[in-house]
Amino acid sequence: METSFRGDFRLLILVGILVMVSIIMITSIGVPKSIELSAPNVLYPSCDDVAVDCYLLLKKHLIRMAVGLLGFFIASNISYKFWRGIAVPFFGVIFLLLLAVLFLGSTHNTFARSWLQFFDTSFQPTEMAKLAMTFYLAYWCEKKQKEIDTLHGGFIPFVTVVFFILLPVLLQPDVGSAFLMIGI
Repeated sequence: METSFRGDFRLLILVGILVMVSIIMITSIGVPKSIELSAPNVLYPSCDDVAVDCYLLLKKHLIRMAVGLLGFFIASNISYKFWRGIAVPFFGVIFLLLLAVLFLGSTHNTFARSWLQFFDTSFQPTEMAKLAMTFYLAYWCEKKQKEIDTLHGGFIPFVTVVFFILLPVLLQPDVGSAFLMIGI
């Protein structure tokens, strides 16, 4: 029996395990916050009460997971040539969003000003910056193959690109994401 799956099966299993763990964690720790969000004016909220939604965060998480799964299937069927083609504009747009966060961002009760608010949800451009940086640096390395092994043609320009994408992240300040981006 042949399968049409062309991806890394082990990676798919690991992602599936992470998804299941996220559902378990959101279910177990999200009930008190869901009660607080769904019924802020109820004096003694109970999951039996119609006004209380004990699984509000889980429902939102499942919707976001479904959108992410749809995005995964769409992205996995797109040729790498497409990703190569959008690497530069994608990097530019994400860089502008990182700059926008510095002026228009919100903190969501954290130390870092890392989120942009859109309608009923928030978006953290730093997460997309990791992907944009990966695409752009892969594109850049492909274009600079002949000179990448030199200090002036490879290392210094490479570090300069990484610095420019890291600077707005550090100014938020989102040091954890900056360290992850340095690791990438």
